[in-house]
Amino acid sequence: MTNRITDNDLLGYYVQVAKALGEMFAPVLESVVHDLRKPSHSIIAIYNGHITGRKIGDGTSDLGYKRIKGELPDEMINYENESPIGRKLKSTTVAIRNKRGKLIGTLSLNMDVSYFEEVTMFLSHFVSSHKIPYLEKRERFYIGSPRDDINAFVKEILLQKNWLHNKLGKAEKKEIIRLLYANNYFSKRSAVSSVAEILNMSRPTVYRYVRGVQG
Repeated sequence: MTNRITDNDLLGYYVQVAKALGEMFAPVLESVVHDLRKPSHSIIAIYNGHITGRKIGDGTSDLGYKRIKGELPDEMINYENESPIGRKLKSTTVAIRNKRGKLIGTLSLNMDVSYFEEVTMFLSHFVSSHKIPYLEKRERFYIGSPRDDINAFVKEILLQKNWLHNKLGKAEKKEIIRLLYANNYFSKRSAVSSVAEILNMSRPTVYRYVRGVQG
């Protein structure tokens, strides 16, 4: 004698699926199984019902009645929806048919995506920042001697431009001096001597490059 899967058995299988999904994605996913053989009180299982405010024994939605009439496809995936209190939902509904192809129910999923939008807005606000006019680039957290400051800035330029310190040509050195001047490093004590030492140049050459930048 072969095992015969009844319509109730089939709906019971979908109830297990709904339970697993509801528990896995709580509290943002409502999972519902409808028995469309009794549409006026079709809900036989619902998890995270707070999303739409429904409970076991409530009737099907307008989509359920349209499906009974054959006006909808068996699968409607990720369609835009809205909860009774106006929260944005992403919904999916799948028809449940028995082996004879008769429609007996639906598995419906409603995800409250407003929750994720709120989290996104919070994170966006949390990580946002703004520039202030009296801080040109970034705060210098380690304050050393003028030479240390200049050396650190030169290293930053080399890293940004992918230049090698021991391969610097005349053009590269002029550009470094231009950037040092633009960022007020030559106002520091003994700046010319420090630059000359760091870039392996003579002091007169550094002075000449600085005068060229000054125009």
